[in-house]
Amino acid sequence: MKILCLALFLVVQLFGGTAAFAASPWGTSFAEIQREAEEGKQTAQCKLGYMYMTGTDVPRDDAKAVHWFKKSAEQGFCTAQNFLGSMYAEGRGVKQDYATARHWYEKAAEQDDDAAQYKLADVYCKGKGVPQDYDKARYWYEKAAERGYSDAPRILGDMYYEGLGVPQDYNMARQWYEKAAAQDDAAAQYRLGVMYHNGWGVPQKFRTARGWYEAAASQNHADAQKTLGDMYRYGEGIKQNDKKACQWYKKAAAQGHEEAQKALNALKG
Repeated sequence: MKILCLALFLVVQLFGGTAAFAASPWGTSFAEIQREAEEGKQTAQCKLGYMYMTGTDVPRDDAKAVHWFKKSAEQGFCTAQNFLGSMYAEGRGVKQDYATARHWYEKAAEQDDDAAQYKLADVYCKGKGVPQDYDKARYWYEKAAERGYSDAPRILGDMYYEGLGVPQDYNMARQWYEKAAAQDDAAAQYRLGVMYHNGWGVPQKFRTARGWYEAAASQNHADAQKTLGDMYRYGEGIKQNDKKACQWYKKAAAQGHEEAQKALNALKG
């Protein structure tokens, strides 16, 4: 079953990853997929559910999506279990029910579906339909991170950075942020910049901080752009340069960053 789940994962991740099923090897036409689904083939049932969920080649129909995801999920197909969990979590085609969402996430997570592991962690972290439990959240975030789910390392970094359910530990935060930053996670890159900027858990290094801010800013992270503006405005670890400060403030302000707009107005006098 894990092999089947892994094969399907190569073509699709849940609402946050989204590769279309269209390239899957389980049928090229709706009629063929429907026939296979009605014959009880779990991959076809999952694909049919996906088609109804996304409106791919058929009118979108969340109730039908839930129907086919459930058929597949009840046969133990982890990707369908993951989809079904999210349908319940989002209240799509069914009444919103976090307890049922958690049930299906757990089924998929136990089969090493990293998207389900991440979503299950989120359920516990935010207390969605369950008592908030940071220990369980951290456990499932770590599982998802081990399997390469891109958002998980940054969330783990946040937990250690802010001391959520664990003693605050900047060293652990840095390690997780570095893993996330290596995957071009702009928020993690920004947090690393903040740590080096302030010397939190690392030696204070303005040049290193600026490098991380620039990496995040290149991905339109508004706080990073605003902070770069500050560094040029006040000459923090770099030659003071109002022109470059304004350039960064403008980028952040264009994204609605109010403090950047205030700083820009002040520089313009």
